Amino acid sequence: MQRGGGAAGRPFGKYSIEEMEAHVRKLSDLSDLKALRAECGFRSTKRAADLDALLARLQHEWTGSFNPDAE
Repeated sequence: MQRGGGAAGRPFGKYSIEEMEAHVRKLSDLSDLKALRAECGFRSTKRAADLDALLARLQHEWTGSFNPDAE
């Protein structure tokens, strides 16, 4: 299945980096974490890269793997 663009493909696409960082504090779902990581991939700032690194560490804590597809 191929994902399209728009709100369905990028649920955090309209979030500012500040909103994304704030959302990390209330993460309780692996799918939201993965969606935030995917959104970081669309952004080219150091701040987005730092946020992605934080999310990667969280994902490792939750799943025991750095693999972005890990459940």
